Amino acid sequence: MSKQHDHTILEVDLQALKNNVKFFKQKLDPTTKIMGMVKASSYGIGAYEVSKVLGEIGIDYLGVASSREAIELRTKKIETPILVMNMEEASYRSIVEHNIEPSISSFYQFEKFLNYLNEANIKSYPIHLKIDTGMNRLGFLESEIGKLIQLILKSSAIAIKGIFSHLAVADDETEDHFTLNQIELFEQISNQIENEIGCTTIKSVLNSAGSERFSGHQFDMIRLGIGMFGISTVFNLESVCELKTNISQLKLVKKGASIGYGRSVIVDKDTLIGIISIGYGDGFSRSFSNGRGSVLINGKYAPVIGKVSMDMTTIDLSEVDNVKEGDVVEIFGKNKPIKELAQQIDTIPYEILTSISSRVVRKYK
Repeated sequence: MSKQHDHTILEVDLQALKNNVKFFKQKLDPTTKIMGMVKASSYGIGAYEVSKVLGEIGIDYLGVASSREAIELRTKKIETPILVMNMEEASYRSIVEHNIEPSISSFYQFEKFLNYLNEANIKSYPIHLKIDTGMNRLGFLESEIGKLIQLILKSSAIAIKGIFSHLAVADDETEDHFTLNQIELFEQISNQIENEIGCTTIKSVLNSAGSERFSGHQFDMIRLGIGMFGISTVFNLESVCELKTNISQLKLVKKGASIGYGRSVIVDKDTLIGIISIGYGDGFSRSFSNGRGSVLINGKYAPVIGKVSMDMTTIDLSEVDNVKEGDVVEIFGKNKPIKELAQQIDTIPYEILTSISSRVVRKYK
C-alpha cells in the first residue's frame, strides 16, 4: 500500500459500537434477540472485526447477503449463528458444512435446496423463510403461502427456524400507514405458517429504523445494521466511524488559473488551495466535485474545488485559518456527521460507507 493512502484512514471505535448495541438492547424485551447485519464487509467497516466484537458481547445472530460472506466468517472462526439472505446454488454443500442457516425466498430456491438435502440424506436442516409484505424484492407473496405450507409439511429435510420480512419505509413517518400494514401482514402470515406447520419460529420484521420507531412490534428478533454504527434518525447514538486524510500540499493559485481535470473551475481571485490524499478511488465520490462536497479542517468547512480525481481532491482553503501541510482533514466523523456528507450528493450513509475502498486503512480502537 502506498504511503499516500496510509494517510487516509477509516478509524473505527469498537467501544462505541458495543455501546450502541447495548443502547438498543436496553429498549427491547429481555427475550428479544438481536441480529447484527455484517453484509458488504459490515457496510465497509470490516466484517470479521465487527463480527468478532459482536460475538464477544453475545449477539444472537449475524446476517450476511451472500454465501461467500458467511463462509469467510466461518473460516475465520466466527461461531455465532449466521443467516445468509441470498444463498447461491453452488454453495449448498459449503453452507451445510459450515452450519450456516439460509433464507429461502422462492419456490425455485426451496425446491433446489430441498433436492440437495434429500440427496445428501440430511434431515431437519434449519432454514428461514423470507416473506414479501410490500417491499417487492425477495420473498414469498401472501398468495403463495398456502402452497408453501403444503411443501413444508411434506419436507422432512428442512426445519423452519425463522420467518422474516423487510420494511420499505420504516424511517419515513409520512409512510407509517404502509409500514404498519406491512407489520400486520407479516404477523398474519407468520402466525398462519406457525399454526399450520405446528412449530414456533424466530419471527423478525424490524430493521434499525423499525426498531427505533416501532419497538412495540419487535416479535422475536430485531435486525441492526446502520444503527450499530451510530446512524439514526431518532436517537443520539455514538459515532463509530471517522474517515480522515491529510493535506499533501498547499498552493496559492493566481486569479484566472484553472483547477484540475476539465478546467471546470477558473478562480476569480488569488486562491489558497489544498490537495488532500483522497479521491474516488478511495470512495470519495466524483459527485462531490465543483463545490458540491466539503470537508472539515481546523473546525472550518472547505469546499471541493474542481473535479475529484482518482487519488486526490483539491479543496478551497480561503476561509480556513492557520492551515499547513500535513493537517488532518475530516471527511466525516464526530464533527462532520456522515449524514451531512451523504446529503451533499443526495445519497444515504449506507452508500458512503460501502463505497470506501479496500486501500483505505481501517484502524480499530
